[in-house]
Amino acid sequence: MQKSTITQPARINIDSIEALCARKEQLRGELDVVEERMSGIWHEMFRQPTAEELGSPTKRLMATITSASALIDGALLGWKLYRRFGGAKSWFRRRKK
Repeated sequence: MQKSTITQPARINIDSIEALCARKEQLRGELDVVEERMSGIWHEMFRQPTAEELGSPTKRLMATITSASALIDGALLGWKLYRRFGGAKSWFRRRKK
């Protein structure tokens, strides 16, 4: 994955509406490029692996185990948060003063 740094651009003096519109179009083009790059990274991270990548039965089993463990971990986290905040009843009952 590429690592990029964000630098502050030099201060630009805009003295007319045409210059402002040109700068706006330039920035819109840069944003489109960055958005496409981010979209590509997003789809690469959250795509389903192909059959070639999961060629052997062992790799398929490991992918299934990984998905199942992530699902169980999320369920346990949800249960812990539910218990920590007292469940649905605590939101509606009156508190003692």
